[in-house]
Amino acid sequence: MRANVPLLTVAIRRENDILLARQRARQISQFLGFSGGDVARITTALSEVARNAFEYAAGGSATFAIEERALDRQDLVIRVADDGPGIADTRAVLSPDFKSRTGLGIGIKGSRALMDRFEITSVPGHGTTVVMAKRLPWSVSKFDAAEMARLTAELARAGDATPL
Repeated sequence: MRANVPLLTVAIRRENDILLARQRARQISQFLGFSGGDVARITTALSEVARNAFEYAAGGSATFAIEERALDRQDLVIRVADDGPGIADTRAVLSPDFKSRTGLGIGIKGSRALMDRFEITSVPGHGTTVVMAKRLPWSVSKFDAAEMARLTAELARAGDATPL
């Protein structure tokens, strides 16, 4: 198996796309065997970061992948990227005292707290990329080509459903 297995990309151009990205995060997380609590954490973290991309950068994309980690472990990795104005000081945004101009400023910090790994890269004038990861449960068998085929079929069946 490759170190990085891309699963799906959701374009975030309209507010409804945030709902679609949430729905896909929930479906993928459930398929991968995450607990109900972890499914909620993953879905919430994605929702917060995707909403930021929509509100501050007029959209972007959410990409889901499986990545190999140390000790034969795997992570569900979600990468949300945009080409918006970027964040001048990411450390300030992650600080406990930060308040955004439109809300409480807890979206990014909250998302970081919900995930096992969280990285934010931003270049003013060129956009922001947030990479979040949750370790696959020990009890779940390793994600392989057969699992990829099953997940693809499941997502295709669910593709006709509207997020609304």
